[in-house]
Amino acid sequence: MEVAIDAGAEELTGITFFLSYDREVFRLIPAAEDEIVGAMPFTQASFLGGIVLVNQEETIDGESFLSYTEATGGLERQAATGVGVVARFQLEVMRRPVGNATRIRVEQRARSSLPLHDGSKSGCGDSLQ
Repeated sequence: MEVAIDAGAEELTGITFFLSYDREVFRLIPAAEDEIVGAMPFTQASFLGGIVLVNQEETIDGESFLSYTEATGGLERQAATGVGVVARFQLEVMRRPVGNATRIRVEQRARSSLPLHDGSKSGCGDSLQ
């Protein structure tokens, strides 16, 4: 699946989003594994071309939450505008959901603080919509 954004004329130098899904229906196929944070769900796309700061999965009460933060860096912070793909991820369908319907949701906030790649904790902030 692709996570796309339409920034219009807004100049973006960073992106944060949170997704959730039912673990009884889907299984994450990680893009990579990290020794500190574990499964890294997303593959970076070229829209922002920045540094990935958060790329993690967390499970709470049988529901999985995916977190992704990317920011441009360096002295000249390049901004992105318009429409583009931010990241990609894969879910495998494990079984038919009850009622034959399920959702992959864009969450307003992260459910808890997740460790960053260096082991420190990330804060919870509003996601871009």
